[in-house]
Amino acid sequence: MSSHKHPLGTVAELGEEAVGGLSKALSGELILPDHSEYNDARDVWNGLVNRYPAVVVRATGGQDVATAVSFAREHGLDLSVRGGAHQQAGDAVVDNFSAGGIASPIDISTGRLGPAVTSVPREGRFEMDRHPDTGYLLAGSALPEWDCLADVVMGVHSRFQSIFVG
Repeated sequence: MSSHKHPLGTVAELGEEAVGGLSKALSGELILPDHSEYNDARDVWNGLVNRYPAVVVRATGGQDVATAVSFAREHGLDLSVRGGAHQQAGDAVVDNFSAGGIASPIDISTGRLGPAVTSVPREGRFEMDRHPDTGYLLAGSALPEWDCLADVVMGVHSRFQSIFVG
């Protein structure tokens, strides 16, 4: 007999208050096993993999990711990250930087951002302290839940040494 719990049992153990709190804290969508989109949300490119997560978070940004990671850690849930599609030619990964997007270095010990850079100058500059579209201060800003995110990244790195961190 399997030692794995049914996902609805895990959701029931978490309780309505915890699951409701997670849902309210997210900008994106929380998909539970009884949701009509659950099977599509848990589907991965490899048809041989058939897993049943207790919850699926469709994150709309970094804050949702940090919220989901914190929730999983707080409740002792296993966590997996699906970053999108899988395609051998690499077409599933967008290269926004070459198209004029920005990148900001992260101080790995503090989670603070450095000045952003771009490959296409904005107002004649390749480096900027503020986001060029929103005006949000980047340089010196701290990433939310950095300690938790750093633990996850370093954990992945320790298992897959070919992933570059730094």
